[in-house]
Amino acid sequence: MGQEMASIVGVVRYAYGSFRICPRTMSDIELCATCPVADAGDNQCTVQGTQITLDGSDSYDPNGNLIAFEWTQISGEPVNLSCENCLISQFTTPNEIGDLVFSLTVYDNEGNDAADEVTISVVQPIQIFQIQNTSDPGQYNDYPSPLEGQCVVTSGIVTAVQPGSYPNFYLQNT
Repeated sequence: MGQEMASIVGVVRYAYGSFRICPRTMSDIELCATCPVADAGDNQCTVQGTQITLDGSDSYDPNGNLIAFEWTQISGEPVNLSCENCLISQFTTPNEIGDLVFSLTVYDNEGNDAADEVTISVVQPIQIFQIQNTSDPGQYNDYPSPLEGQCVVTSGIVTAVQPGSYPNFYLQNT
């Protein structure tokens, strides 16, 4: 989420030609109580040729109204947005693999603005066995996936669901 800071207290550091203020704790950051808050939504992972919705509807202005919105593509293969000046916009992902980064800027009735970014990762779909294929038993003999922590897209049929405190589901190739 993007929200303007009213003040920040911290250590000033200089590196690579720029200054940074590094707060020591979250209480060193005071957010602007009257500025709008932009929320471009969660990052998404998808495959080529998919219809994607960019949804900024969780954006708000704590003391007034949001009067304008602007979606801008920051990086990645260019796409055509259905509405650049709407709270919700759509596009179809390109055939290129890679990240698409968009910025949402919201404006309130007092002339203030806020911005937030969202990343849409376009990946190659993979087969279920590629997720499960490992020979490393892991620390707890749980055979962790070599793709752990990565954005993946796959499809299959859910063959079983195991409820409980550690729920699981099992997929089978279609």
